[in-house]
Parts: sequence; structure tokens; C-alpha cells
Amino acid sequence: MRKHYRLFLWLGCLLPVLTSAQKAKNHVLTADEAKVVKKDASVLFVAGNFDSALKSYKELVKSDPGNADYQYKLGVCYLLTNQDKAEALEHLEKGKAAKDAKKEIDFWMGIAYMHQLRWDDAIASLSTFKTANNNKPLRDFVSPERLIQMCQNGKELCAHPVAVTFTNPGKAINTIYDEYNPFISANGKQLVFTSRRKGNIGGFIEDLGIYPSDIYWSTWKDTAWLKAKGIGGLVNTDWDEEAVGMTQDGNQLYVYFDNAEIFGDLGAAPLKGKAWQRYNLLPPQVNSKQEESAAALSADGNLLIFSSDRKEGQGGRDLWMIRREKGEWSEAINLGATINSKFDDDAPFLTLDGQTLYFASKGHNSMGGYDLFRSSFDAKTGTWSAPLNLGYPVNTPDDNRFISFTADGKSAYVSCSRKGGLGDRDIWQLTFDDKASFPVRTLISGNITSSTGAKVELTKAVLEDANGQPVQEYKPQVATTHFYLAVDPGTYKLRLEGYNFENHAEDVQVTDAPLELNITVKAAAK
Repeated sequence: MRKHYRLFLWLGCLLPVLTSAQKAKNHVLTADEAKVVKKDASVLFVAGNFDSALKSYKELVKSDPGNADYQYKLGVCYLLTNQDKAEALEHLEKGKAAKDAKKEIDFWMGIAYMHQLRWDDAIASLSTFKTANNNKPLRDFVSPERLIQMCQNGKELCAHPVAVTFTNPGKAINTIYDEYNPFISANGKQLVFTSRRKGNIGGFIEDLGIYPSDIYWSTWKDTAWLKAKGIGGLVNTDWDEEAVGMTQDGNQLYVYFDNAEIFGDLGAAPLKGKAWQRYNLLPPQVNSKQEESAAALSADGNLLIFSSDRKEGQGGRDLWMIRREKGEWSEAINLGATINSKFDDDAPFLTLDGQTLYFASKGHNSMGGYDLFRSSFDAKTGTWSAPLNLGYPVNTPDDNRFISFTADGKSAYVSCSRKGGLGDRDIWQLTFDDKASFPVRTLISGNITSSTGAKVELTKAVLEDANGQPVQEYKPQVATTHFYLAVDPGTYKLRLEGYNFENHAEDVQVTDAPLELNITVKAAAK
């Protein structure tokens, strides 16, 4: 989604033609080699290709560690890539004397301190920069005053860390390249994500020194993930496609497009059997002349929440919703100032019961960039609660943008760069130890078959309480015989509707243990 520099062909010619000297790990550049690498590094740095520039400046620092300019620019590169940003501080301290550093060093030092969680030092550096620049932001960054507020938020959040375990799924999912935007199915057995890895359909290094993004998926078999593979040429192209949402049954994927024909619009790609089909663009109530960046559909299929930077919002990107009544989508409605801030709000995710909304925001009490938040829906008032920050270490001073939960709430998936990863951002599984703050529910997985063996199709599954009131409803978006529900333990009435079978109802006793239902339905009378 950062492709605002596309196809700088002049830069593409200069890009990563690394000398054999650079490729040798222990080689120190000669004076002549350093001149060539310095020139290329400068071009890359100015053009914003910080991934490639970082590699060049690492070589230059190795050959001349006393050069303040090299040290300074290497530190900045660390902060502007998905590498370990904590590495930046050492180089910035050695680069303070650089000519280019004079006006900006306090800003970059403040950001570097943030990534080491040295909040008081970060506040001091950013305050110095704020005074010297009358609170004017550095280029596209937020104001120093806002960054200082983020530091204060971070200090408070880090004082009360969340009990959470991070598990890396390993090489079946992650590579040394960038993996991000994970989406897990309700039963935890299908994982979809985006990657900028070598071997993508585009197959070339772009102007920013990265591969074009493709969408990958994997399924869980026995005790491990199968090796992830691309979702196919009906969705992936030579350009950028990113997974930005998925129905919890795993049968429909929301895709962000950035190519020669479509920029900043969303499409829905259905899964048929084991093959992803060509996408359909979302309706005009969603896609506009502005950029739409993510979407989440409720389990009953009647509410779609999406993010857009259209001008009618609270500021930056906002979360919007449309409702489906009698098969028609309403006009888009802004979720309002409780959810949306004057900064960017993005990446919605709805739990299976539709009562909890997770999203990313650069506003509220973010501790830096995007933080992940949650809000609960009050059915009586029809309003969302004030967003609650998911806390540290789920959130960090870096961008934490997407989170996706299994239906029972026992696991979530995020992408981030942290120690123990394979390189760049990785996909990580989260397990929350605080069940009070992150409650779990019982997953009901169901499948229907006909009493006569005829082909049937499920269109709706509803759970009702003892008073006959609907508790949860599921409507698949593609033809299927499967359904997923997630509720608290108790006694419920399950009602099923669909094609080629009579309406079915039965009592269901739900305990703490996952419940699998194989239901034989009565074939429809001919």
C-alpha cells in the first residue's frame, strides 16, 4: 500500500547491482569500491529505497566506521525499514556530527529511543526538536507534540504489560522477506497472509527494493502448518495484491489492489473447493475515488465495516460501515468519533458474534504508529464502546496493524518484527494468558448431509437461547455445507436453513470443549 513511487525506471537501472566485494561477508571495501557504493547508497537513500540503502550503508560503515555521515544514514535506514529498529540508536549516536544530521538528529534520536522503550529519553529529544522547529512535523511524520504524547502512552502501557505468548509458525509460513496481514479461519486451520518474498508472480525487485506483494495460504495438518503457497493467478498478478480481510469460515477473502487498472480498491475473492476464484470488486458504496484499505464482514453477512480515507471522515483513514437489508447495501455510514480519531483508523476485524471490533489506529492512546484496539458493541444503545488499547507487547512503537482471532478467542495472529523471527516482519501466533481481558468461547463446527445423499447447501445457521431469541447467526457467502458458531457454554436451539433440505432444528448442549456436529438433514420433498 506504499506504492506511490511506482516505476521509477531510472532508479531501477541503478538499483541493486551489488559488487562482488559487497557480496563477500568479510570483505572490507577498497577506496575505489567505496566511492561506487557511496554514490549508489546516496541515490537509494534520497529516493526512499531504505531497504537497499541500508545494505549499502552497512558495507560503508564496515569500511569506514568513523564516518559520521555513514553512521547517521545507517541509523535512519534502520528506523525506516522493517529491520530491528533498536539497532538504530548506536549508529545515530556515532553520526551526530554528520552535516545532514544537524537539523534532524534530535528527531531521529527520539524515534530510536522509542524503539528501545527509553521513554523519558525519547521525550527529551523530541521536546528539543519540537522547540527548535515550533512543533512543525518532519516531512510526513506527525507533529513532535503528538509523538511526545505517544511516548507518554507507551510509558503507561509498558508499566502494565499484557500476559501474552508469541509463537513463530516457522519456515512453512515465514521467510527472510516480509510477511504480513495474517487472517486465520474460525477453526484455526486455514491461514492467509501477504508476502513480498522471492518467487512472487511479479518476480522482480521494484523501485523500493522489494518484491511485489502476493497473497499466500496454508492449512494445518495434524500438528503443523503445510508449506504456504500462492493463492493463484486469478488473484495474484505481477503487481501488488494484499490480503486485507477474510470471512471467518475462510471462504471469502478481501483483497487490496494496486496495479495499472485498480489502485486503492477492494475486491472479494471466493474459495471454491481448494481453489481461489477471480475476485469481484466491492460495491460503489465501498469503493470510491479515494483509497479503501481493508474490510470485515459480519458472520450473518449483513454488516460490512471497511476503512477509507474519503474526505467526509473524522480525519485520515476512518472506519465506515454499510448494512444489507433485503439484499441491498445501504450508503456508507461513518462509525463516528468514538471509534475514529483525527489520525488514521484502519484494519477492522469482527468476532464471529459481531459484538467485538478489533482495529488499528494511530490515534487514541497509541504508543507509536498503528496500535491495535478493541471495542464492544452495546445492542441496547446501538453504540460502540470507547476503544481499549490491547497493550504492550502486543503493541509496540512500530506499526501494529492487523490482528485476526480464531472463533474461540484462544489464538490470534499478527505480523511484526521481533527477536526470534526469520527476517523482516514475520507472522506470529499470540496466546493470551489473561482470560478475563481476552475471554474464550466454545467453537461449534458443523456439517450437514442429506438423508438421501442428495446435494444440499446451507444458507443460514442460527443459535437461539431458552427464550427463543437469536444469539448468533451465520450466513455463508459461498456454497457450503459447513457452519461455524462460537458461544458461551449453555443449552441452545440450533436452526438450519438451506437448499434441497427441509428446515432443521435441534437442541444443542455446549460445554467448554469444542463441539463438532455432523447433522443429517431431511431431504426436501419433491
